[in-house]
Amino acid sequence: MTTTEFVQALKIQTSDAAIFGTIQNLEHPPGRKPRERDVMLSRWYKNLSESDRRLANAAMQEAAELAVFSFLCILDGVSAIENGHEKGDLHLTYVKGGEELLLNNPAEGCLHDEYNALCQSSDPLPPERLAVQPYEVSSVDHLRSGQSSADGLDLHAVAPEESRLPPSDATAMALPKNEHRKL
Repeated sequence: MTTTEFVQALKIQTSDAAIFGTIQNLEHPPGRKPRERDVMLSRWYKNLSESDRRLANAAMQEAAELAVFSFLCILDGVSAIENGHEKGDLHLTYVKGGEELLLNNPAEGCLHDEYNALCQSSDPLPPERLAVQPYEVSSVDHLRSGQSSADGLDLHAVAPEESRLPPSDATAMALPKNEHRKL
């Protein structure tokens, strides 16, 4: 994976997914008994004119992209996350097949700049469904092998007491990102 590939996948998995997931929640609040706040926001959104919906969607896009941009500024070390004169450094390392790549290497440019340029040059992409389908239940290994960076899905441990991704042979469910957050 290159830094460019990481930034492209990050945009799809974060700001693009946040935009489309939020719109989906506004149009159809998730769950059998949606939260009152979600129902209230849905009523508000559905009562907007088409032009006001486009403006609301543009504001959501701006907020989602700013949040990711701000996080990348932290990773790049251009935003402080601690007080005092001496600051620590964050290192984002991609590991695959025994090889390691420092993704936020200051000698190769800043992630936040590359992300910002990508946001300026491309529209948000809606999720694309490939091998793994929403609500599919299987082993973590099976679901991860079928996931794509553009499918808009997260894996959620089926056992409610699990707070992190379970071992590779454990059972998980593929959930749309907007619904995963609401759990």
